[in-house]
Amino acid sequence: ARELDEAGKEGLIVFICPDTGERYLSTTLFSPLARHGLGVRSVTSGCLECLGSPGGGHALFTPGPSLDDLGELDVWRRIVWLDVLARALVERGQDVRLAVGLADMDDRALAAAREAKAGLQDFGQRAREFMLAHAKALGVSDTVLFPLAGDSQERALGLARKLLAKGQAYEKLRSVYFDVTRDKTYGQISCVDTAGMNLGYTVDLADYAKDNPADFTLLKRATLQDLKLGDVIETEWGKVRPSWFLQLAATALDALGSVTVMFAAESHRFPHLDNFCAIWSAGAGVRPMAWMVSQPVTPREQGETVPSLTDALAVAGTGPALRLWLLSASYLKSLAYSPESLAMWVKNQNRLQDAYVSASLGGSGNGVSPQLEQAIYDLKTAFATALDDNLDLAHFWPALFAFAKTVNARAGKMSTDEAALVAEQLLACDRVLGFLDHARLPLAQKSWSREAADLVGRREAARKAKDFVQADALRAQLAGMGLRLE
Repeated sequence: ARELDEAGKEGLIVFICPDTGERYLSTTLFSPLARHGLGVRSVTSGCLECLGSPGGGHALFTPGPSLDDLGELDVWRRIVWLDVLARALVERGQDVRLAVGLADMDDRALAAAREAKAGLQDFGQRAREFMLAHAKALGVSDTVLFPLAGDSQERALGLARKLLAKGQAYEKLRSVYFDVTRDKTYGQISCVDTAGMNLGYTVDLADYAKDNPADFTLLKRATLQDLKLGDVIETEWGKVRPSWFLQLAATALDALGSVTVMFAAESHRFPHLDNFCAIWSAGAGVRPMAWMVSQPVTPREQGETVPSLTDALAVAGTGPALRLWLLSASYLKSLAYSPESLAMWVKNQNRLQDAYVSASLGGSGNGVSPQLEQAIYDLKTAFATALDDNLDLAHFWPALFAFAKTVNARAGKMSTDEAALVAEQLLACDRVLGFLDHARLPLAQKSWSREAADLVGRREAARKAKDFVQADALRAQLAGMGLRLE
């Protein structure tokens, strides 16, 4: 360019930078945007989706168990993991709503109700009560909703009407189907190319009158038995029952208003997730930020079976111990059940319980040792890192158990300040993970009632006097007050 200029020649010089030019440099021109906050892995992208602060807060949803198998551990594992996600978001100051949908008008629920000779409404209410009681036993937050799909019939019909009005559904022989060919994004949630796939052939097509086997049912015409028992909904298309997909899609919207995270089972990956997306996006303009998929609970040894929730609770002894086991492996991996593995996590829960008890009973003196201060900082950092990285608790457990071992080794030797800091950090972890059995935690002496303190003092005096009959009687009085001496 300089030579041409010196020769007196005129012209235009253009320099083109291909792409960003980074391939020609040893360093990048632009630093990638740093991701801050809690991220979960979405099957749609395969990447971590950062759960920011959407308007209206987060709405988390997962399908509940079939009403004929309420104790299915796969589902309860999902519920506990979603509860942890909700708690983690709440700890970060976000508004969170969580619902577990119960489909009470699908074929399995109807068959179970009829076998039990129970009305559908009564059967559904009993199922909901079971879910609430066992969720409480597992330490699931009492803000979690367990709505029955039967209470969302109007929403289900409204979604069907809207999809019909938009031309994305059609009615045929008193049934209503979603036309998947009208949804150009169908299959993208599960990353499935639907072109050329034989979709829809997993059902008995004699029971349906679809234009296309790939189309899925929204409203199914009632059978003679449905009509006889009155298990139907009166509509302009005749007497029908909503499909499992429409039931839960409507229930989620009724209970939460929207859905930001959908957490499903591996068996739901396709076409279930895409069916939900089709209904929500076309029928309500709702599209979740993240679609999470959990792997199942499997027996460790071939030929063995996975117990029900009730049986697993009996083996574990306490809800927090079973909860800890359900969280022991990443939800991205299957959880292998064996009595030995569950027993090991019962011991782990006891170690954590002991560590908190050691700290909650306080200490003497002041000051915090640099070693313990560093251990608390390391635990706090490891916890935040694990939560941000797709709830990676599998890599957090070693740090937590090492911390508990340190605390238990210093039982009775901590200062008042050290004990307070340890208890505070363990409680911070427990608020998200729920591993402490609060019913078994000792009551600080300052919290004793005057009557309880008097009984304890009199019992101690009786023991010193070797009046063990009186001591046992005083212990029984304390037990009658809901207090246990250890």
